[in-house]
Amino acid sequence: MARRSPFASEEMDGFLGKGTSFAGDLVFNNKMRIDGKFRGTIRSDNFLSIGETAEVEADVDVAVLHVTGKITGKIRATDRVEIHPPGKVIGDVRAPNLITRSGAVFRGTCFIGDEDEDSSPMQPERSFFKGAS
Repeated sequence: MARRSPFASEEMDGFLGKGTSFAGDLVFNNKMRIDGKFRGTIRSDNFLSIGETAEVEADVDVAVLHVTGKITGKIRATDRVEIHPPGKVIGDVRAPNLITRSGAVFRGTCFIGDEDEDSSPMQPERSFFKGAS
């Protein structure tokens, strides 16, 4: 069975292409792909793809995170985090499922499993980034 593209036949909110950069707060409803540089916070109840050419420094809270590029920061996913080669995740991950493929890199701490109702979600820490105030 052929694997479906995560963007097939569903609406995509945006695309940050290779060679572009953005800093700030990103909120979207459907699907988003980043192939450029991004720094800030990202929130959605849907799918975020970090492409091979992407360099992301962000606190992320999404349903599904698919990584083939590089992301540094605190990550919370309500469904899963997938790291595919040559993807690199550096930071803290909290998700019910973490999938790492051979050749992918994960450096950090993780909490895998369902969140307890009493546990508080990970809070963004801007000071995590060099030079952030």
